[in-house]
Amino acid sequence: MLGAKNFLITGRPGIGKTTAVLRVSEALKRLGVKVGGMISREERERGVRVGFILEDLMTGERGYLARVGAGLGPRVGKYTVLIDDLERVGVGAIERALREADVIIIDEIGPMELYSGKFVDATA
Repeated sequence: MLGAKNFLITGRPGIGKTTAVLRVSEALKRLGVKVGGMISREERERGVRVGFILEDLMTGERGYLARVGAGLGPRVGKYTVLIDDLERVGVGAIERALREADVIIIDEIGPMELYSGKFVDATA
């Protein structure tokens, strides 16, 4: 991408990074900018975080990044990383955005995402 810029937003959990990214995304879309990529949101049951859901910003497709009690797979704390969903939704969203979007959002790159070689390759 000629003239590409990277913007990083950092901060403690729960301070509104994803909310800020979503607001910027919506504002850009209203201006006719094609926004793609992925975000991750907490999933809570009875006020307790039980997992993280990925969403493709272009298609709305969703899947799990990780979930408590999800069976076999890489673990980060109490969460099992769901590599198949990460690659189908997350990597798919990034690859689609690289082909089609004007602005690419990747909400988070952390220990869970780094268990996928395909994710690492897509974000390199």
